Amino acid sequence: LLALGAVYWALQHNHRARQIEEVLTLDETTARLVHTTAKGEVKDWKCNRYWTRVKKYDDDGPVPHYVTLRGEGREVEIGAFLSEEERIALYDDLSRHLHT
Repeated sequence: LLALGAVYWALQHNHRARQIEEVLTLDETTARLVHTTAKGEVKDWKCNRYWTRVKKYDDDGPVPHYVTLRGEGREVEIGAFLSEEERIALYDDLSRHLHT
């Protein structure tokens, strides 16, 4: 019964995680991140692209290789729901594209 409960919890957690959506838009002057939680809450962040900084916390975040964007006096997470390898690739891509 305990194993069945654990499987049910894992399936529910996976279903909620699939409902998370993040959209990062980069135009010539602005970086904008819109994060929609599994509960439907929308969190919006935008910053002048020139001042936007990407940071990766290898071990200090809630997940390994935790990636954040910083600007306009705020630091926001991005891609926390991704796998570890995907977060590393995300950091590399953001570092390359934000300041080109």
